[in-house]
Amino acid sequence: MKKKILGIGIFVLFLAGFFYNANALTVEEYCQLKMEWLSYETQVWQNKIDLLNQYYSDPDMFLAKEAQLCNEEKSACEELLKTYGTNLEEFHFIFPNEHGAEIDAYLENNPEIKNQIESLSAQTESLISQYEDLLATYGIRGE
Repeated sequence: MKKKILGIGIFVLFLAGFFYNANALTVEEYCQLKMEWLSYETQVWQNKIDLLNQYYSDPDMFLAKEAQLCNEEKSACEELLKTYGTNLEEFHFIFPNEHGAEIDAYLENNPEIKNQIESLSAQTESLISQYEDLLATYGIRGE
């Protein structure tokens, strides 16, 4: 019986080691990546607004240009995540859910980083709102 339990314990440790990511993000790296991500997203939404204003009278051209921009954005985001040894799911869902309290404590101890993240988030939200308003104004996508 003891050998069976020991065998199961070793198997569980093996699996844990298999799934352990030696390049896991630190809280500091996560916050740095968050700032870079939001900075990039802010630029992407501004670019979408610029495209929309440029091609509003030609919705097909706008949609083609936007699709091209989205493909470029996806590639750039994947590269950014790779530089930190992570992926989209880990960055957006797993890490913040598993380390939320640590992230909050880090940001409380680093108010300049917290302020920058909040500012970039607000800018991105504002740009998204502007983009959606312009889609409705120009009647693109049935908005």
